[in-house]
Amino acid sequence: MATTSSKTSFVLSMPPTFSAMDVVEKGKAQGILLTKGYVHTIRSKARVATPKGSLATTDNRSRAPARQSNQSAQGSLQDRFVDLVLELGLVRAEAVFSNLRRTVSEAIG
Repeated sequence: MATTSSKTSFVLSMPPTFSAMDVVEKGKAQGILLTKGYVHTIRSKARVATPKGSLATTDNRSRAPARQSNQSAQGSLQDRFVDLVLELGLVRAEAVFSNLRRTVSEAIG
C-alpha cells in the first residue's frame, strides 16, 4: 500500500481536468487505493496552499469573500475531521470509533 505522501503526490500529478473518479481509477490501475473524497480533499488543500494568481489554480474567476455561516463552520469542522482521519489512517480511526461507541453504549446503559 502506498504512503499518504505518495498518494498525495499521485493525486496532484493528475491533470485538474480529470474527475475525482478518473483519478481513483488511474490510481487503482497503479495499485494506489484512493477515494473520491480523498481526491477532493487533496485538491482543495492544494488550491488553498497555492498563491493567489498562480497558474496552478484550476479556477481563475474572481470569487466573492466567503461568509462565515453556521453551515460553512460545520463544513469546516467536517473538513478538519476528514483531515484528522486521513492523518491517523482509516484503520486506526475505525478502531478509535469502535472504542468510543463501546464506551458511550456502556455509559448509556
